[in-house]
Amino acid sequence: MISPQTLEIRRSTALRIGCFLLTMLLLCFAHPTYAADAVMPSRANIQTLVRPVTPKGTAAVVGLFGATQSRFYGFGPINGSIQNRIFSASTLKAPFTGSLLAEAILRGRLLITAPLKTMIPETTIPKFGDSPLTLFDAASLQVSFAPLQLHLEHTTFAWPGGIIHQADLTPTAAPAIFHADYPAIQTGLVAYALTHRMKTDFPRLAEQNLFRPMHMDTAHITEDGQVHLSVHDMATFVTANLGRTTSEIFTILRLTHLARVQMPQTPGQFTGLLWRIFNTEGQEYVYHVGHDSNGSVSVFLDPVNNIAFFILTDADVDVSTLFQTGLHGIQSLRQLHGEMAQR
Repeated sequence: MISPQTLEIRRSTALRIGCFLLTMLLLCFAHPTYAADAVMPSRANIQTLVRPVTPKGTAAVVGLFGATQSRFYGFGPINGSIQNRIFSASTLKAPFTGSLLAEAILRGRLLITAPLKTMIPETTIPKFGDSPLTLFDAASLQVSFAPLQLHLEHTTFAWPGGIIHQADLTPTAAPAIFHADYPAIQTGLVAYALTHRMKTDFPRLAEQNLFRPMHMDTAHITEDGQVHLSVHDMATFVTANLGRTTSEIFTILRLTHLARVQMPQTPGQFTGLLWRIFNTEGQEYVYHVGHDSNGSVSVFLDPVNNIAFFILTDADVDVSTLFQTGLHGIQSLRQLHGEMAQR
């Protein structure tokens, strides 16, 4: 007859074996997870990468988003939490406007083929060739305008109305130059049409239809078009565009395909809803770069591999440097993820 002590030992042993086998079974079917350092570039590598966009005395934050991990690196004078650091990134009005336009189109409030002159009739907008200039033309950057010359003594004006009224709205025959600077006039035209159709001003429109639904609590746009937001809110916008949100309205694949156009004479290069799309070696990246005297931003997304890279900096950095830095950043992240997938 088996003693009670022996039965207890057998039960305990069987239980441990069962737990071990169950754990092994679950691990066989679980998605692999990696430590953050295993899939993220090191701080030292990122510091070398961003040196051209962080002159001495300026602050910068880099955000990296892998398929399962995210990481933030801060450089320069940053007090307190990195994610709470506020940056000025006024050219983000372009992708913000693209998101707001997509939201209006997908909810049936606007047609992307709508002529601009029917939406803002008090503004003189000539035809583009034989056709009226449309939301599509402006949002896909298929039309260029004369360089914007602002009167420096009157730099404070309501945006986007002020920039539209001070711009030469005679379109040229050539589309916007790929990798060119922030498309101020095209963004202003789309934003101006949106505010007229929604009967509100742009800061309120962005707050109600973009920032509040996405819980971007620090993000705001001033009356003259300045954009301020925290690193945390920038991360929220970026990850939402990767599809990590309950709303598909803001995913980058849906946004850019609403107005996706290949740039003339530049195979593999596209635009879509005020974003630019760059194809290199068969890999496609959606990106935005821009700068002004208050700060600069570079954000690259790889929707297929579900990864992203961004830089926010206090420095005024030229577009070419922002582009090359962002491209190298997303490529480094993609390479690491590719190596992990092969293991």
